[in-house]
Amino acid sequence: MELERIDKVVMYIWQHLDQELKLEKLAATGHYSPYHFLRVFKSVTGETPNKYITRLRMESAAHTIILNPERPILNIAMEVGYQSLESFSRAFKAFYSISPQKFKTSEQSEKLTIIQKRNLNSFIHKIIQASDNGQTPNHSNENDYPDVEILKLPEQKLITFQTYMVSLEKLTDGFKNMTRWATAHDQIEEGQYPFGMLNDFPLFTPLDKCRFLVCIPVKYKDLVTKPMHYLEIPPRKYSKFICNGDIDNIIRVMIYVAHQWLPEAGYKVINEMAMMIPINNPSKIPFNKNTYEILMPIVPA
Repeated sequence: MELERIDKVVMYIWQHLDQELKLEKLAATGHYSPYHFLRVFKSVTGETPNKYITRLRMESAAHTIILNPERPILNIAMEVGYQSLESFSRAFKAFYSISPQKFKTSEQSEKLTIIQKRNLNSFIHKIIQASDNGQTPNHSNENDYPDVEILKLPEQKLITFQTYMVSLEKLTDGFKNMTRWATAHDQIEEGQYPFGMLNDFPLFTPLDKCRFLVCIPVKYKDLVTKPMHYLEIPPRKYSKFICNGDIDNIIRVMIYVAHQWLPEAGYKVINEMAMMIPINNPSKIPFNKNTYEILMPIVPA
C-alpha cells in the first residue's frame, strides 16, 4: 500500500519536473500528512523528497546538455524547474562539481568521467575506457553495430507498472506482474508481451534508482486499476534497432546511434523515454538473455 502511494507521488514528480514541487502538494498526492510523507518517502526511495527531485533534475539536465549541446543553458534550466541561471548553475555544480557551462564544453570522455563520479554503474568504466582508447562513438566501426531505421508511431495509450533496474530479477518480476494484471483484465492477446520504457537513462542514473516502466497498450483510461498507471505518448518518430539485453551493450549502441548515426541521417535524440520491446516472452526469459527492439525518440536536427 505504501509503495503504491509513493509510486503515485514519484509519477507526479516526473510529470511536473519543470514546476515548483511543494512538500504539501506532494504529500497530498500520496494522501499523507507532510510529516508522515517525509518519513515514508525516504523509507521507500532511500532519499528525501528534496534530494530525489534535485537528482532527477540534474540527471535530466546533464542528459539534455549532452544530447543537445547547442541548447542555451537557461532553457534547459527552466525545463527542469529552475527560474534563474544562477540558481541552476549553483545546483548543478553542487551535484556534479562542475558548472553547467564547463560541462557543456567538455570533451565526451570528460563528461563521462564527471558522470561516473556520481554514478557507480560498472558498465560506465567500460565506456570511459573505450573513449580513452580512441573508440568514441565518432570513431566507431559501423560494422560493429546493428542496422538502424526510422519509423513513426501513432499516439499510444498505455497502462504502466513502475519498477527499478536494481536487479534482473526485479525487472523480470515487473513483466510478470504486468502480464498477470493484463490477463486478469482481458487486456492482453495471445502472443502479445508487455514492453519496457526507460524512464531514466542508466548512463546518468544509478541502476537501483533507474525507473523502468513495464507497459501494455489499453483502449480506455477507465480500465486502469491500482497499482497500475495510465500514460499517453503523443505521435512521435523513433530510431529503431535490435539489441540483446546486456545493459552495457544497449548503452554502447544507444550512444553510437545518438552521436553518430542520427546526426549523419539529419536527426537528433530528445530527452524522452526510450522503448524496449522484447522479441521473446519477458516473463519466461531473464532480462539480459532476451533480445529487444530499442526505439529512441527523435526529431529533425
